[in-house]
Amino acid sequence: MPVRRYGIYLLYPPKVPLTSEGLGRLLAAFLRGSSLVDDVHFVIVCPSWLVVPLRELFIAERVPLERVEIHAPQYTPLPLALHSWLIRRRAKRRPAWRTRFKVRVHRAANRQLDGFLRAISHATVGPSAWRMALPLAKCSVMLAALSPLILVVGIGAIVSAKKRRWRRLGSVRAEMASAASSAIDAPKDDPFVLRAYRLMEEAEIERIHEIIDTMTDVRAWYCPTAFWPSFNKIKSPKLICVPDVVVAEFPVAFAELGPRLADNFSLLTSAVRGGQDFITYSDTIKRDTLGARFGIAGHRVTVIPHAPQDLSPWIKGPEASNGNLAGAQHCRALLLDALGRSASPYTASFANPSVKFLFYASQFRPNKNVLTLLRAYEHLLRRQRIGHKLILTGKAKAAPRIAEFIAEHRLEKDVLCVNDLTPQELAAFYKLADLAVNPSLSEGGFPFTFSEALSVGTPVVMSRISVTLEVVTDTALQDMMLFDPYDWRKVAERISWAVDNRNPLLKGQRLLYGQLASRTWADVVNEHIAVLDRIADQQPAGAWQWHARD
Repeated sequence: MPVRRYGIYLLYPPKVPLTSEGLGRLLAAFLRGSSLVDDVHFVIVCPSWLVVPLRELFIAERVPLERVEIHAPQYTPLPLALHSWLIRRRAKRRPAWRTRFKVRVHRAANRQLDGFLRAISHATVGPSAWRMALPLAKCSVMLAALSPLILVVGIGAIVSAKKRRWRRLGSVRAEMASAASSAIDAPKDDPFVLRAYRLMEEAEIERIHEIIDTMTDVRAWYCPTAFWPSFNKIKSPKLICVPDVVVAEFPVAFAELGPRLADNFSLLTSAVRGGQDFITYSDTIKRDTLGARFGIAGHRVTVIPHAPQDLSPWIKGPEASNGNLAGAQHCRALLLDALGRSASPYTASFANPSVKFLFYASQFRPNKNVLTLLRAYEHLLRRQRIGHKLILTGKAKAAPRIAEFIAEHRLEKDVLCVNDLTPQELAAFYKLADLAVNPSLSEGGFPFTFSEALSVGTPVVMSRISVTLEVVTDTALQDMMLFDPYDWRKVAERISWAVDNRNPLLKGQRLLYGQLASRTWADVVNEHIAVLDRIADQQPAGAWQWHARD
């Protein structure tokens, strides 16, 4: 039987952490499933900046590289190369001699002060009081040693007072330097850089489509997300996936994150309006989003649910990092390694591998409902004296309101944020958690939280939202594991109950997980291939209605 070739169109921007985010894990799971289909071969076309991250993703997620073919423009665009060079140059730059001198003096002074305070803390009033003489002498010597520096600083202050014009100029230079640094550190949030990226992307898209035009043996093309309207320029049959449109459901909250999100919604709308055939993960998105919001006819949309995400191979079996059954000790070592990378001094120095905790693996986006979870957790911590930490995987600095809530309620030592988890670390966190929580207000399909947690033996409580009710149909199980995500008191009540009734909850959820686990990613891929075959054979759109669940 001849091999049928289908294309996957990717246009993720530079620096997207594919290995640590759901979008990367989803793509990897799909390609792992496709490697089991012998008569179909998928080829990927992407920008030049995605080639290395994709290969790193496939290695990390154990995707057979020999079954994946990547095509991209040969050379990196000049603006991106310049940005990377600036980052490398700044990382290698040594601080100015004045800064180095100040740092060394500060460290020396701190050492002397620490010795002085230590001596005071051990001294007592009485016959031993004479021992205070030595630390006092040390302090005097230290002050004498620092007196030249104090004199220099004083003279510098007098001189600088007479140079206000230079100071104003320096202020302008400082503002320019700060703006330049911001553009380098957070390019997606800088309007000028974002505009420059769009222009660079347009040029890269032209090169990508030149490659696509030569690939006449590719029968049809698949786009795994709906943010790239350029996909519709392909002349061959096209299939586009619309996971969700959460930006439209929470426009005010997403607008607070900057104009970039509004641009993304505009791109999504353009892509959907120009699309031909669609795939989505749930009947809810097919009916309420593509149908009601965009007016897409039902016969143009195929619902293909995910297969469960099984994390157990990462922490046990022959493919685990230690080659044997990975016990709690191995998982705890992974947990401490991940916490040690945190920017928070408390989290980075955390050394209790047996800590009890609740776990929510998600980015900090408005639809993820993290603030409601924090309110519920703060109530459980302060009112019900729950003995658990709350571990999150989002970046607090990217969500000011979340960071403010944590600081205002003095939760810095109770809410721990970890980022960029490897698959092994993610599995270890789920395995060690007493309970996984998902308070999301909206998702494109049944949240991964359920299968990720249950695959390593951890129970879950989740939001009562329509995509979840499509899967959790047993009313008794719904009452056990679901809560109203708009009421933090209900969230707290369900978490408290689940912690106290962990085993009954886990027993009930294992039955559902066993049913879901019968579906594999090879099934998901085969259902995609069936749609791609149909549109590649150029059947008229809507000639017949096909549904993956029928």
